[in-house]
Amino acid sequence: MINILIYLLICVSTAALLRWKVKLPNEIFRKTLHLIVLGLYAIWLFSFDDYKTDVISMIVSVLCIFPILLFLDRNPKFTKFINGREPGELPVSLLLAGMSFVMVTALMWGGLNDRFLALASFYSWGLGDAAAAIVGKRFGKIKIGKDKKKTLEGTLAMFAFAALGIFISLLIRHTVWNVPTVIMIFAAAALCALVELYSPKGSDTLTCPFTTAMVITAFYLNGGIINVG
Repeated sequence: MINILIYLLICVSTAALLRWKVKLPNEIFRKTLHLIVLGLYAIWLFSFDDYKTDVISMIVSVLCIFPILLFLDRNPKFTKFINGREPGELPVSLLLAGMSFVMVTALMWGGLNDRFLALASFYSWGLGDAAAAIVGKRFGKIKIGKDKKKTLEGTLAMFAFAALGIFISLLIRHTVWNVPTVIMIFAAAALCALVELYSPKGSDTLTCPFTTAMVITAFYLNGGIINVG
């Protein structure tokens, strides 16, 4: 846990300094926090020897941090500093991220005995969502989705970077590359982008990693096409 605490201290301090001194644009700062969570997920995932300890440590940490965030969220200055869009956003985001971590880790590491597949599932959402927000807000012109609040450009960025997140995770894993594996990557990324497009506000933190995990599991169980080389 020491490495996790050191990582958080360095990253949160750096992000706060950038917010205070450099005056990062709101969306860039939000996605900086987003990327910190992605790094935390990877470190947490590989800091323990078994998935049960990993999952339990996450549950305990979320339960301890949640009331602290609820208290801080009552302060308008704190909400403004983190660029919160609405009251309670950060505590709810913590719960969703924690649930996503527990669910995906238990399924992929606990069920398939492969923590790299858990990493791929989470990073499909992580990189994809960050790219979708930045590209969609800066370059988005064609409105799509149920409420027409998202853009085609953002969704395409979601697809591309979700595929990249899966690819990088499997590359680190020393995956055997074949046609079914490539199909799996693009199928998972496409469904992840579609789910993100129609997920209720904020819930994509949970729905997107789960969708990717389901696609990877389906391919994995039907022939073991992504075995380690």
